[in-house]
Amino acid sequence: GETHRCVRPQWYVSQPGDPAAKFHDCGYELDWYQLRARDCLRRKESMLVAAPTSAGKTTIALDAISLCLASDSDSRVVYTTPIKALSNQKYGELAKEFGAAEVCLLTGDNTMGSPETARIIVMTTEILRGLLYGHRQDNFMSKVKSAVFDEVHYLGDEDRGFVWEETIILLERHVNLVCLSATVPNMLEMAGWIAQTRQAPCHVITRLHRPVPLEHHLYSCQSLEIVRVVDSLGRF
Repeated sequence: GETHRCVRPQWYVSQPGDPAAKFHDCGYELDWYQLRARDCLRRKESMLVAAPTSAGKTTIALDAISLCLASDSDSRVVYTTPIKALSNQKYGELAKEFGAAEVCLLTGDNTMGSPETARIIVMTTEILRGLLYGHRQDNFMSKVKSAVFDEVHYLGDEDRGFVWEETIILLERHVNLVCLSATVPNMLEMAGWIAQTRQAPCHVITRLHRPVPLEHHLYSCQSLEIVRVVDSLGRF
């Protein structure tokens, strides 16, 4: 099933969404939870989306980016990931989708594109935290309108979770958060913290069904064969 709930401050009144909002042309019919995410983007309200791998969470990120780029010529969006390899992957995907001139990669080890002119900045969450604390915040981050947090369940990581906490706290209140994950065990609790911290609504959108079947296989070094051990229904 799919669900949509919202945590908001008692005093907050949601504004009507922009019916003319320009989203990414994905080329296929969207699922119910993806349409609910578009409603949140129209109202410029943050969201926490949990859906299985391959369920289409990236489409929501592309919608957020497209909407930001279409709003005005100065708007920027940051896309954060927990590891450098994923940042490199996302940089390649977004550069192919929106053009290399529009995308910049910052991972600490590598910089690709121009941080001064690119409108889509891909980075690890630690880099974003450093920018928010550092001297580059005023001229580098002032035009950011949306922030995509891929694998946001790292917020609960014992060793690194504080990075996500501080980043969410330090981002300007006008920045719309798009938090994506396949596994968030305490979604309403996390959304409540985000809503309280930022004094704005945080929507919780979930999808349980996995559209692409998952099977587990083992490779036998003796027989040189791949053996299925768990089928798509979870049966051994």
